[in-house]
Amino acid sequence: MVGVVGAWDRLRRDFTPTELFEVWFAGTWILWLLALRASGSYDLLAPAVIRGHAAALVRALAIVIGVTVIVYFFAPRAFPRSTTLLTPIPVFLALLAWRQIAAIRLPRWRVLHRRVLLLGVGGSTERLAGVLSDEVLHVPYACVAFLTDRADAPPAVAGVAVRTGTARLWEHVRDLGIQEVSVAREEPLSAECRALLVECFHAGVTVSDAAGLYEELSGRVPIAQIAPTWYAELPSLPRRPYHVVKRAIDLAGAAALLVVLSPVLLVLAAAVLVDDGPPVLYDQVRLGRRGRPFTIRKFRSMRRDAEKEGARYAARSDPRSTRVGRVFRPSGLDELPQLWDVLRGRMSLVGPRAERPEFSEQLSAALPLYRARLLVRPGIVGWAEVHVRHAETLEQHLERLEYDLYYIKHADLMLDLDVALRALGLALTGRR
Repeated sequence: MVGVVGAWDRLRRDFTPTELFEVWFAGTWILWLLALRASGSYDLLAPAVIRGHAAALVRALAIVIGVTVIVYFFAPRAFPRSTTLLTPIPVFLALLAWRQIAAIRLPRWRVLHRRVLLLGVGGSTERLAGVLSDEVLHVPYACVAFLTDRADAPPAVAGVAVRTGTARLWEHVRDLGIQEVSVAREEPLSAECRALLVECFHAGVTVSDAAGLYEELSGRVPIAQIAPTWYAELPSLPRRPYHVVKRAIDLAGAAALLVVLSPVLLVLAAAVLVDDGPPVLYDQVRLGRRGRPFTIRKFRSMRRDAEKEGARYAARSDPRSTRVGRVFRPSGLDELPQLWDVLRGRMSLVGPRAERPEFSEQLSAALPLYRARLLVRPGIVGWAEVHVRHAETLEQHLERLEYDLYYIKHADLMLDLDVALRALGLALTGRR
């Protein structure tokens, strides 16, 4: 204890506010917020286990320390020395303690959960019930019961009891203490039931769409529930101000990154050349906006004869990878030459992954709405890629498509920033 007090006294005597102390103070908090976003610490559907939260906080701490050291190196006298170097550790410990309470302890208190009644038994409500009833997820909802008129309804779905009698909807809501009624899209409602929903609404009970609530919680559009009404799920009006601003950001960002990362590009090119000889770049045809084909260039990370048997998906530990490719593929450094395609207007910094025509044709035949991904420019990083980092099976491509449709439906500058920060966090930790 004496040693701690002595260290604190020395730190207090060493502390001298600088002219930029306010800038340092505000910048530190902004840096932590961005680092936490990049590390995935704000994911709503995150496993409520301390190991997962600690790993995310460690990634955030690494980002903060890295940026702090860089800034301190270029401006050593601009910020308080000891405070700058020692602050990240106590902040990390405080966040870890708070996460233990907020993400693990508090969600177990049922009194804090929002009580939900699922009206109708269908794909959308069943999928939502699976999320709300998962004990290891950090979801502030309690799925209380299903309510339906179906005579063949099972006694329980996903561990949640099924009740019958939608004509007594208000009685169920009152007796169960329901705060939100989430309605299935698949089950038709009688005029009497719709009138009771209005009564619930006027009584202060929230009425929501089950597929919409699932979408809000998971960041995915459930395809099985939108196939019949796809036109209602995708934006039909052009958001011109957003697209103009995004294009300006693409131009400025790609140009700046090409200049700043030019030494890295030269080192990577030399590494590819020394490791496996020419060519350094690999040309590949991809589909752009509205299905227009274009050629992208990447640093070659696989052997020259990698596709002698035809095009196929890359595997996690692909034996076709070169020695250098196995090093820089996990961080996505092989994608950096695509910044030139962003300047040319073929791609964006953020957007759905640009797919090869042969793969797109196969997936379009198997997955509904797959070509809806072509409504926007493809991106170097995307909402789907930061959630599903590798897709080989049809199920994984379906999951990616659900994330891509969510991005197309909700795209704005804040979502683009979220994607960029998550991609940065994955790149810095070598998880792409």
